[in-house]
Amino acid sequence: MKYLMLITIFCSGSFAYANDIFDTVAGKKGTGFYGVTLGDSELEYDDYTMSDLPEKFDVRELISIPDVRDQGQCGSCWAFGPMRALEISIAMLEKKSVNLSEQEMVSCEKSAYGCQGGFMESAKYLLGGITDENTWPYVAQKKRCRVTTKYARAAKMKLLGQPGQRPTVDNIKTAIYSYGSVFVTVRAGGQGWSGNSHEITGRGCATGTTNHIVTLIGWTADGKWIMSNSWGPKWANNGYALMTFGCANIGAEAGYIEASSL
Repeated sequence: MKYLMLITIFCSGSFAYANDIFDTVAGKKGTGFYGVTLGDSELEYDDYTMSDLPEKFDVRELISIPDVRDQGQCGSCWAFGPMRALEISIAMLEKKSVNLSEQEMVSCEKSAYGCQGGFMESAKYLLGGITDENTWPYVAQKKRCRVTTKYARAAKMKLLGQPGQRPTVDNIKTAIYSYGSVFVTVRAGGQGWSGNSHEITGRGCATGTTNHIVTLIGWTADGKWIMSNSWGPKWANNGYALMTFGCANIGAEAGYIEASSL
């Protein structure tokens, strides 16, 4: 049986579902994580951990990965996080950089709500294949779904940990080391998320209900995640920021994508 907890957020006096808009150095940016899925028997989980993980890791030192993209004011992080994970997995497998269509996922994934938010489980859409950005460019709005020629496909999508159980730091590290990245939930908000700094600290690390999905591509020797956001390259350090393990409830939920050969 599937149990769903909806997250509600009040912002600027109006009612919204986990789709806050933040002022950043790169302009106004959306979030878009809608809820938490617990106990879904259709989802696969993985809690494997390696015993000999390196002290630090950054996938950019191994391969060339796609540039950070910009979801704009559309609450489509639920599409951008796993899409980036798929693109990085393809780069690991094929040594090839691809630009896939977040717009197809925003317009066609039935479990989600377009620019009004989505779920971790919405990443299962990628198992059916996805077209590329040139075929269906991103417009930051939900458009009518259409049939497309699939350019790439996920061979596997799994959540980390166990149903209803938060993944450990080593769970997440193991998946990053194996597949190049992990998409995770985080609590975005406050001045720390403006993008003025290369690291999110202070009030930017406030705990609470997660409302955003980002992609982790590595970690540092002093206990910080290397986080790739979807608010464009003008945010923070070319779209990346460091976050101490546990900051802003990062990694409360996590998943990885294994790509199929092109």
